[in-house]
Amino acid sequence: MTRRYTKTGFYTQVAKLKRAVPEVDRRSKEHRFKEAWKQAVTQDLGGDLSAAQKTLLDVAGTDLLLLSYADSWLQAHPERILNRRKGSFVPLVAERVRVAAHLQIVLTALGLERRAPRTLTLSQILASGPPKEAPKESPEPEQADGEEGTE
Repeated sequence: MTRRYTKTGFYTQVAKLKRAVPEVDRRSKEHRFKEAWKQAVTQDLGGDLSAAQKTLLDVAGTDLLLLSYADSWLQAHPERILNRRKGSFVPLVAERVRVAAHLQIVLTALGLERRAPRTLTLSQILASGPPKEAPKESPEPEQADGEEGTE
């Protein structure tokens, strides 16, 4: 029996990609590291990022995770870094170099210098209206019966 469709291999490639780069669970230490790093870079860039900058920052965070994964594998398997038969490095080394170069390009696009956060001008402060009152402090809790203060 012959097939009535052509096998493109699309789903095979999708499965390979999912195995190669698994989705990062939001509860994992990798995700927490990525979010903390993105928060620190956001503060370094002045705090208020455009949508394009946020996208670049997310790409840079993913690159950083990929570098971390590659470095941990290379450190765990130092005997497998060199292909002795061919006399060359394993392909992961070349991919790691490409990801590192891409991370450098993205960080350069974001800007490597630290920027001060935007401050409001006096006219903007006055236009915003009177400052909101701070919440009043609650009174001290009463002492329970039988307890006496220190005298």
